[in-house]
Amino acid sequence: MIDVVIVNWNAGPLLRTCLASLERNHGGAINKVLVVDNASDDDSLLDALEVRSHSFEFQAIRNAANAGFAAACNQGARACRSEFILFLNPDCEIYPSTIDDMRAEMRALPPAEYGVFGIRLFGTDGAIAQGCCRQPSAARCWVKLLGMDRITGGRIRSYVMTEWPHTESRDVEHVIGAFYLVRRSVFEALGGFDERFFVYLEDLDLSRRILDAGYRIRYLAGASALHVGGGTSEKVKATRLFYSLRSRILFAFKHFSAAGAWVLLVGTVLLEPLIRLAYNVACADLRAAGETLKGYQSLWRDLPRLLGSRRLA
Repeated sequence: MIDVVIVNWNAGPLLRTCLASLERNHGGAINKVLVVDNASDDDSLLDALEVRSHSFEFQAIRNAANAGFAAACNQGARACRSEFILFLNPDCEIYPSTIDDMRAEMRALPPAEYGVFGIRLFGTDGAIAQGCCRQPSAARCWVKLLGMDRITGGRIRSYVMTEWPHTESRDVEHVIGAFYLVRRSVFEALGGFDERFFVYLEDLDLSRRILDAGYRIRYLAGASALHVGGGTSEKVKATRLFYSLRSRILFAFKHFSAAGAWVLLVGTVLLEPLIRLAYNVACADLRAAGETLKGYQSLWRDLPRLLGSRRLA
C-alpha cells in the first residue's frame, strides 16, 4: 500500500486537480493522502477540500508559517504507515493506469534491493520530462554553472541526464522529486529529508544517501503521469533562484571535498551572476535580468549568516 504526501504552497487549482486525479485513479492502492499546507495565502487548500469524497483516508495539516519543502515532507511522512510513501507535487496528475502500471513493473524486481522508484512524467506539451540525474560532483556543477551543457548542445554533460530520452526502464542515481516513491522503512532509517535544504536538492541529497546505504533507484518507463512543471515557483522566480543557489552551496559542503566546495562557492557568488546577467541582456530580457539580480542579492545577503552558522558542517 501507498501513502501520498503533497506539500502545498499557493498551488491554486493545481492542488484540486491533483487530488481529483488521485480520487479517480488510485485503484485501491492508496491508503492515505496527506496535504501539508505551508501557510498558503490563497484558497487552494480550502478549495481542494470542498470537492473531496474521501474514498481513502485523508488528512490536511496547515502550518502557521512556511516551514520549507523538506521539513513539510518530513512532517507528512511522520503520519504515514504504509510500506511506501509517494511524495507528489501538487502540479502532477495521475492517469487511470498509473498506479497499476507502476506496481506491475515493481513486482518484477527484487523488492529488497530498491529504495526509490520514479516514473515517466509528461509535460503539458506531451514531451517527456528528462528529470533523472547522475549524482552531482563538483565538476558537473561547474558544467551547469558555466552553461557548458547548453553551449555544447549536451556534448559536455552536467548531472542532469538530458542526453537520455527516458523511454526505457533502468536503474539511475536519482529520479525527479515531483513523483518520488520511497520505501518508508528506508526513508525513516535515513532520517528523511535534510531540513537544512529549505527547497531544492533535498531529493538529490536523499537519493545520494540511499545509494550510499546500498539500495538501488529505479526509473519505471512503463508507468506515466502528467507533470505541469514550474507550479507556484513560476510566480517567485527570484526567490526560486535564491533557494536553488543556496541549496547548491549546502549540497557542495555536505558531499564534496572542502576545496571543491569552496571553489564552487566562489564561482556561484562571483562568476555565475555575471554569466546569467550577460545571457539575459543578450536575449534582451530585462525582466529576467532583474529577477536574476534580485536572486543573487538575496544570496549575498544570506551568505554571512549561512557561512557563520553550523549549516555547512
